[in-house]
Amino acid sequence: MKSSLRHSINILRSPLRRHHLHRALILHQRPFLIPLAGFYRRIFLKKVILTAVAGTFGKTSTTRALKAALFADESPETNWNPESPVALELLRTSPRRRRMVLEIGIDRPGRMGAFGWMMKPNIAIVTSIGTEHHLSFGSLEATRNEKAEIVRALPPSGLAVLNGDSPDVLWMKDQTVARVITFGLRPENQVRATAVRMDWPQGTEMMIHAFGRSQPFSTRLIGLPMVYAVLGATAAALEQGLSLEEIAKRLQSLCPTPARLETVALSNGAWLLRDEFKASIETVEAALDVMKEVPARRRIVILGTVFEPKSDTEKLYRHLGARIARCAEHVIFIGEKDLWDPLAAGAAHGGLGGDTISRVQKAFPDALEALPSPLGPGDVLLLKGQTEQRLERIALALMGEKVHCHVRKCSAAVTLLCRECDLLIQNRQT
Repeated sequence: MKSSLRHSINILRSPLRRHHLHRALILHQRPFLIPLAGFYRRIFLKKVILTAVAGTFGKTSTTRALKAALFADESPETNWNPESPVALELLRTSPRRRRMVLEIGIDRPGRMGAFGWMMKPNIAIVTSIGTEHHLSFGSLEATRNEKAEIVRALPPSGLAVLNGDSPDVLWMKDQTVARVITFGLRPENQVRATAVRMDWPQGTEMMIHAFGRSQPFSTRLIGLPMVYAVLGATAAALEQGLSLEEIAKRLQSLCPTPARLETVALSNGAWLLRDEFKASIETVEAALDVMKEVPARRRIVILGTVFEPKSDTEKLYRHLGARIARCAEHVIFIGEKDLWDPLAAGAAHGGLGGDTISRVQKAFPDALEALPSPLGPGDVLLLKGQTEQRLERIALALMGEKVHCHVRKCSAAVTLLCRECDLLIQNRQT
């Protein structure tokens, strides 16, 4: 009896078991969670200023930047972004709250309208429109039309904060009755950045201009994608009464979002640039752009497969090989040979060759064994891939963790991080 009880307790203590239990409960409760949260919002949270952050990519970093600006939090957490987890976030919010920020995500048509009804947002930030989930949506036009539902849900007194450098996001300005503010690098945006400069590995510096005021910003976040996150957050924070000076001060200490262009100092003196959470073609291109700017003795790219490639696959990987050759001295590709061949051809055409181009089938530990040796000061490694490949194991091993998981295809939900998995926890206990 005691041993059975102890076994049950151990199961519930396991993060993996808790994760699956939590996920099952959410899926089971989904039919009534959304209307329940919608009524709770209307009755108990009607005075809360709610900001919804939507877009194909950049949502999490923008959400964290806005939370840092509003709540002076150096390491803010963000929510799981499907409808039911967002509904749970609403339901556990105290009516005494003045402000809240929620990230929202969709993977197929017909979902954003439910968010709009449930959340009744006062402010909506749209970061980007991209090709992720294009197999579900069919076209960028369909994607932007679906995501525009969140700005259509805004009241006349609300605010739409739109990426003015993205034509597909800017299109949404005519889809809402709310006031519109745009952000970006172009001079026509109301909130814009100039003099953007990478200060590797400390972060990024820029000058932000908004409504006749200018303020220097220094952030620990790296790269142009993070500039857009800072700009979107700044626009929304200004609307809620903060000054440019206050926002700049609070964002100065914001730590990078895990696995989204996150800089990590390794014990051997090398640097790791982690970006293994997503791998749509736009985010791969952006990461390579950042890598090209990084001052280094030797740049090494560890690349997984692109998520839902839209164009001709062979042409796409050949293009990526050539791109990598322009920004790195070594590439390790984790994927199938039919994808590797065009990538290697593109890299060779760009000037890489011999043992500087390699392919492995298993993300871990083969990728570690393929790294040039020895790694040391002046080396910078970019880790770029999609969550399903579990490239996080490579990062954890480089950071000194014991990782014994060698599976090629992981059956766990993508929302379970490797560092939370039973295998890694067992390793820590031994």
